[in-house]
Amino acid sequence: MTALSDRPVAARRFGQALVAALLLLHVLLAVWAIVGLIEWFLPAVPWPRVSNPLFPPYVLLLQWLLILIAAGTFILGYARRWRRTPEAMLAAYAAMACLCAIETFWFLQHQARFIEMFVEYLEYAAVLVFLFNGGVMRERFRRDAKRL
Repeated sequence: MTALSDRPVAARRFGQALVAALLLLHVLLAVWAIVGLIEWFLPAVPWPRVSNPLFPPYVLLLQWLLILIAAGTFILGYARRWRRTPEAMLAAYAAMACLCAIETFWFLQHQARFIEMFVEYLEYAAVLVFLFNGGVMRERFRRDAKRL
């Protein structure tokens, strides 16, 4: 067996590892959003707050809801093999990117805020490229690569 014949197996394993990492990430995001929503509704919580005090309440509510929607969409879309998961994630990430820009330009004050926004946008783009073009994801959502 040559190295070239091992390549598809290695690529598939890498894709599966990436899927597992994305599932774990979105579960953690859902937990983070739930904690943030609890903080939004309760004035005192028994843990250090995860909500940014620079953001007004309406921004925090929107932030936590968008994160929860994105996480839930990814987890449920993957679990149910929903064919439109990549498009739904594109919409969710676009909404989150808009809110990120608002938070960055209007509320955040630290020097690295624009770099952090750029990194966040790169993360969204990388996940979306994988969702739309990754072989494991095309197979999971039964998508024809020729139509994409």
